[in-house]
Amino acid sequence: MHRGEQEEIEEVVLSIKGMTCEKCEAAIKSALLNCNGVKDAKVSYKEANAVIKADAYETDYDELIEAVESAGFSVVEEE
Repeated sequence: MHRGEQEEIEEVVLSIKGMTCEKCEAAIKSALLNCNGVKDAKVSYKEANAVIKADAYETDYDELIEAVESAGFSVVEEE
């Protein structure tokens, strides 16, 4: 272990409503990358989703949703 810290990367997929172009993707990606523990985010308006690689111990799912909403979009909850 490095520096006594444990890291576990998980993949989170969020379905996002409201994206229409690449500028939408960039706004959401920027917001997600500012969340604690997020290592990478791939956002696709064509697939209407974001695939996020994040540290499971540092990342708060609600913070990810808030980041998407603060960028002006909404997360579609899976049923």
